[in-house]
Amino acid sequence: MIARLSGLPFVLEVRDLWPQVLIDQGGKTPDSPMVRLLGWMERQLYSNAHTVVVLAKGAERYVRERGARRTAWLPNGPDLEMFSPQPLPPDQPSFTVLYAGAHGDANALENVIEAARLLEQRNSPVRFQFIGDGPEKHSLIQLAAGLKTVVFNDPVSKAEIPDRMAQADAILLSLRDVPLFRYGVSPNKLYDAYAIGRPVVTTVAGSINAEVETHRLGVTADPSDPQALADAILRLAETPRPEREAMAVRATQLAHSTYSRQRIIAEYNNLLHEVNA
Repeated sequence: MIARLSGLPFVLEVRDLWPQVLIDQGGKTPDSPMVRLLGWMERQLYSNAHTVVVLAKGAERYVRERGARRTAWLPNGPDLEMFSPQPLPPDQPSFTVLYAGAHGDANALENVIEAARLLEQRNSPVRFQFIGDGPEKHSLIQLAAGLKTVVFNDPVSKAEIPDRMAQADAILLSLRDVPLFRYGVSPNKLYDAYAIGRPVVTTVAGSINAEVETHRLGVTADPSDPQALADAILRLAETPRPEREAMAVRATQLAHSTYSRQRIIAEYNNLLHEVNA
């Protein structure tokens, strides 16, 4: 409103795709009054903004479908000093997959537990370590009861995460398969894994899985298919070390070329100068 009255252009940064969040995670229907009101507000903002900035690559399509005339993808980025490249851990009898983050419904970790069960039944060397907390953690611990290859740990500080990642063979990112995530997410933990140089395992339909596959950074699986996830992780565990080291190098290069905060800040600065010109 202020921009319209003053005749000045404005840049809108979109971090969460409302009201899609309410539909996919809040139990609302597309025709509910709240969703319809927020949808109208969303279209007004998108169509009147000079540029809509999105953090997730796939979200550009979402905002364009709802009226945005111009978009810019400026994602989250890792702290490249904190998450500096680390060599893969020495080869061990076990292969450790680390999940560090929220334990909520959106993370679909029950599928990871089921994949762990399938791998344990096959006497695979894969071990899972979970770090974090959330509303589903207690039920996940119960679900994993009896599994010798799954360990749950309490949350740790951000400063401790680089060391924990460095001790792992691969980093896992898991999200439920809903339209919201198909438009993309901008997960810091994934970019931290890139920066430190770890192969990744992702179960995020859409742009995240596509990025991992295109750049050959690890393995991907369907978010709702524990068997496919188990197969993908075992395939990664059996990948020769030189190939996994090459994945790590490509991940680090991508972190520096695409996700460095310095580059993102510079592009944001250029955008704002252009809008003000």
